[in-house]
Amino acid sequence: LTDSQVSLELVGRVCLGGSSEIVEVGADAEADVERYLRDVTPPDLLITTRPRGSTLTGLSTYFTATPPEQGLGPVSFGGTTVRESISLVPDRVSWLWGDGESTGWVAVTSTQAHRYLTPGRLDGLLTTMWRATYIATFDGRTVGPYDATGEIRRRQPFVERVDTSSPVLVSTQS
Repeated sequence: LTDSQVSLELVGRVCLGGSSEIVEVGADAEADVERYLRDVTPPDLLITTRPRGSTLTGLSTYFTATPPEQGLGPVSFGGTTVRESISLVPDRVSWLWGDGESTGWVAVTSTQAHRYLTPGRLDGLLTTMWRATYIATFDGRTVGPYDATGEIRRRQPFVERVDTSSPVLVSTQS
């Protein structure tokens, strides 16, 4: 990774160091991220609907999912030479509405509209794809964030109550 003419060079992996020391963190970082993604349990997203409570057949219901404020901070680890930090963030979501329809993968920040056609208590499922970013600090310098390889899927059930709606003809004439 280094010779008399090159003191520091990036060769496929993250290499850190100065004139007297080269520390390859690529393999270590990869193992740390893999271990972190295997062991971490991401939090549930907060699901909100409009209208709240129940909805009516034939009318649009709007769904949003937002990350909780707690539990998403970076996790630090590493040794005295290199300190590492991994942050987990929700990347995209997929809504299964409970009536056979779904969104496919969409942005976490998007609001999704769905129109239920049959009444009842429908069991939906929100699947969140989480990804990690990696930062390393050494000799007072910070490199990253880098996208960490690997993703975590978190499945979160929800219930939507759908009531029957029927049109009513209303006359404004007396």
